Parts: sequence; C-alpha cells; structure tokens
Amino acid sequence: MTEDQAPEIFKVDSQTPQQKLLLSALNQGTKLYVTTPAGIPTEASRQIEVQYGNKTRIVGDLDQLAGFVHITSAAQALEFVRFRTSPATWLNWPRSRYRFVEVTDQEHPWRDDYGAKIDISTKSLIEDNRSGDFGILSPDAFRVGKFSHPTVHRKGKNYIIDRWVLQESTVFKIRETVGPLGEYTRRSTQQLSAPNIPGTQWRLPTYY
Repeated sequence: MTEDQAPEIFKVDSQTPQQKLLLSALNQGTKLYVTTPAGIPTEASRQIEVQYGNKTRIVGDLDQLAGFVHITSAAQALEFVRFRTSPATWLNWPRSRYRFVEVTDQEHPWRDDYGAKIDISTKSLIEDNRSGDFGILSPDAFRVGKFSHPTVHRKGKNYIIDRWVLQESTVFKIRETVGPLGEYTRRSTQQLSAPNIPGTQWRLPTYY
C-alpha cells in the first residue's frame, strides 16, 4: 500500500439524503455529513462532505480534513484515523484508491459509528460473527496471526499510529502520522497475503 495521492477538493452542491457525522476534534462551526449523490442511490456511492460557512466540499481522504480539526490527544488521533476504517464510514471514500478496514478481534468490537448508519451488507457480515468477517478475528486467530491492536505515541507535535488493516485479500501494517490540525500521511510498513488461519475466512462486502 502506497500513500494515496489526494484528489482535488472541489465545491459541490449539497446532496440528499444526509447523515450528520460526529468527530470530537471537529472545529467549531464545521460540520461533517455522509451523503448519497443524486441519481446514484447505492451504499457504495456514499461520500463525506465537510461544511463550513456557506461552503460544502467533498472529502476524498483524511488529509483533506486538515484545517477542519484540532487534535489534542492520543485518543483523538486514534479516533481520527479510525474515521477512515469504521464499519459506518469505510465505504465513504469513493474518490480514494483504497478502501480498507482495521484488523481487530471479537473481544475488542467496534464501538464508534461516528453517528452514521452502518450499511446493510456490512452490518450483516459483522453480525454473522465469524472469524475474519470485516477483519474481525476470533481471539485465538488474532493471537495465531500475531496481530496487535493499534499503538499511538507522540513524536514532536504529531501522533504516530501503527495498526493492522485489511484491504481485499491483503493485510498491511500501516503507520499513520496525524498533526495537530489534521495533517495526515500513511505508509505501509509490512504487507502479507491474508494468512490462512484455521476457522478463519477473510471477507469484506463485495459490492464496491
């Protein structure tokens, strides 16, 4: 996985329907919404818009939220990067090259939906509760695969997050750097085919 080339942000007309998104680091007066473009009423076509003043812009990736947030803690930095990979928001980046989810285990399920409704296909896959679905492993599979939960440490003014993610049939360990104003970069530090672990089948929804 290479770092995404951020697409240009451009002004758009507000779309409907909208769901307001919640992000604790969001600047006062700035709002986030997930919208479905007119004429494309599919879950996989949803996108994120940032609204400030009388302007509305599409967000192609996390780096395009720079200047719209103020991150003051490790917890906020982790919340910020998980905004890219949560079950409720992972589909909402159609202008980015990659969609991926965090590898975790069934003892540490997702708790934050950022105020958005999880799409039916993702929700159904997670509720099946089978090891590997949506990158969620049984505790034994997580241990056998030698995975680890995200770590966050501070380096100067920035926060460094290391975590495992699943993209299609490939697992990456990525390092994400988050600045105090939402400056964001990521790079892959390790890559492997999703390991064959007994009782585990790696699956993501296939409509995207």
